[in-house]
Amino acid sequence: KKIQENIFLESDDVVASLLPSPFAESVDASSQEFRVAKEMVYSIIKAESAFNQKAVSGAGAVGLMQLMPVTAKDVAKNIKVTEYDMKVPSDAIRFGSFYLSWLEKYFKGNFSDMVAGYNAGAGNVNKWRKQNAGADEDLYTEKVPFDETRGYILKTQKYLIQYRLVLLK
Repeated sequence: KKIQENIFLESDDVVASLLPSPFAESVDASSQEFRVAKEMVYSIIKAESAFNQKAVSGAGAVGLMQLMPVTAKDVAKNIKVTEYDMKVPSDAIRFGSFYLSWLEKYFKGNFSDMVAGYNAGAGNVNKWRKQNAGADEDLYTEKVPFDETRGYILKTQKYLIQYRLVLLK
């Protein structure tokens, strides 16, 4: 059976199963600390790990927000943390939120660029933007050369919209 796209037609239980919002204390604290919208944090967690705190990707990204070890190490230095574990939800959410905040500033709030940078690196996004100068957001997304990143942009945008609707409810 195909799931309805209109989440307001679904019961609260179905909405909660499709768009869970666990780890609320950590998400709230980190989103406030780094001034990043909590619906953005939730959309990244859902896209990256589907809320599996022990997730490890084939490329080596770890935890709820799937940070690469080198990125986590850089974040730790920036937020002055010496001990952390990306499989601990509060650490993963704090580090991922910092990184999202950095990307948001770097890409001046452009969500497509932020999530493409989260997925494929800021350097790739800069290169793609140069190659597609003047393209609107939809065309830019279609021209992203990595299938995974193109799909990731669309998926996280969808989750962001859905979480905005659900968290405002």
